[in-house]
Parts: sequence; C-alpha cells; structure tokens
Amino acid sequence: MGITAGYTQAVTKKTAISLPDELFRAIERARKRSRLDRSTWLQQAAFEYLKKATADEVEQWYTGYERVPMTEDELSFVDWGTKHFGEMVDALEAGAKRRTNRRIVRKGAAGKAH
Repeated sequence: MGITAGYTQAVTKKTAISLPDELFRAIERARKRSRLDRSTWLQQAAFEYLKKATADEVEQWYTGYERVPMTEDELSFVDWGTKHFGEMVDALEAGAKRRTNRRIVRKGAAGKAH
C-alpha cells in the first residue's frame, strides 16, 4: 500500500500498545507472511479498518433512507435542485464576480474621496 509507506516517511508517532499473547502471535504470523515490518503491517491494518468503518457508516445512512423514504416534499425539492443546479451555480458565480469588481472608496480626513 503506497499511501502508508510514503506517509510513514513524512510523519510518524511512536506508541506502545499492549496485546494479548494470542493476538500478538496471530499478528506476527500474518505480518511475516506478508513480508512487512510490524509498523507497516499495523498501519495498513488500521487504515483498512477505518476505511471499512467509513464504508459501513455510509451503508447505514443509505439503509436508513430505505427504511424511511423521503417525503413527497423532499423528493420535489431534490428534483427541483437537480433541474436548476446550473442556474444556482451561475447566480453564485455572478454574485462573486460583482463583489470582486466593486471599488471601495475610502474618505480621507478632509472628507474627499481618494
């Protein structure tokens, strides 16, 4: 996994952990089979766990919508947003452009514009 190896070079934190003997031996067997050092193996295991946990959270979110479907009002709002998304983006961009083009006039001590 390239992400972990490159990341390890840039930023590392050392930590001491306690593991039951049986878990430690299982990790060591798996680590040796993969031909990785202990730190890299544990980093990859943690990364995969967190990636799966995030995927599970997203799946639970979708499952919630299956159990409690959107109301007609919510569906109408989503449909309207889909049809008019480009118009909303154009309006936001136009507003940002107007704000950028404004000139700020500051008055001096004599009340004259500079």
